Amino acid sequence: MPRNKEFDPQAALDRAMMVFWEKGFTETSYEDLVQATGVNRYGLYSTFGDKQEFFLKTIDHYANTTITVMLGPMERSDASTPAISQYFAMLLNRLGTPQEHLGCLIGNSAVEIAAPTEALVTRMNHHFERMRAAFRNALRGAQERGKISVDLDVEMYADYLVGVAMGYVVCVRGGMKAEQVKRFIEVALIQLN
Repeated sequence: MPRNKEFDPQAALDRAMMVFWEKGFTETSYEDLVQATGVNRYGLYSTFGDKQEFFLKTIDHYANTTITVMLGPMERSDASTPAISQYFAMLLNRLGTPQEHLGCLIGNSAVEIAAPTEALVTRMNHHFERMRAAFRNALRGAQERGKISVDLDVEMYADYLVGVAMGYVVCVRGGMKAEQVKRFIEVALIQLN
């Protein structure tokens, strides 16, 4: 029996993540994943499972890498409004680049998959709550430092900012003009200046 080719599972997850991110869950075939990773079907199945399981592992990888980079500054104990501005600046910096159409893998999945599995719903809810908690943390830090009004309802504004971030995903994927996207984010951040 021939020996399976060894591969780096993290590198395979990175490549698979990009395929799911670019094509979406529905349009990605297992053969796409084989081609992108350079790993044979048996190697992928034995490490990551079927397409659904592989996708969930990719979502977890995305949350632990890309999302941690994006939300990390707002999750710090010293976070304040600059961390929120930095988060939205990272989104806006993608406009006009090849990555512009990607949006957010988790946000895209929430829109794309009509009947998500319970496991995927759990991950999506965790992601949205993590975003909400990060915004809330930075907003509270800003209030404590006198950067924003103590009258601002942090809970409500954190929910609003999650909606703005997800709105960014839909607008960008839908082809809204970059200037319009920039304006709606600028309006969302007015209270933070």
